[in-house]
Amino acid sequence: MTQFYAMKLRDANKTHMNLQDKVNCLRTSDHSKVTSLQEKMTKLKIENQTLKSKS
Repeated sequence: MTQFYAMKLRDANKTHMNLQDKVNCLRTSDHSKVTSLQEKMTKLKIENQTLKSKS
């Protein structure tokens, strides 16, 4: 019986580690998207300022 619970605990720990890896991957992806969008916004603000100053 002890072996059964030990096996279940190992499975649960493995699942937990896999889920943590997925969460970290998603966070990294989200962070990259945020950075990219911030850069795009900065470029557009600069472009907008340039256009405003021309008119």
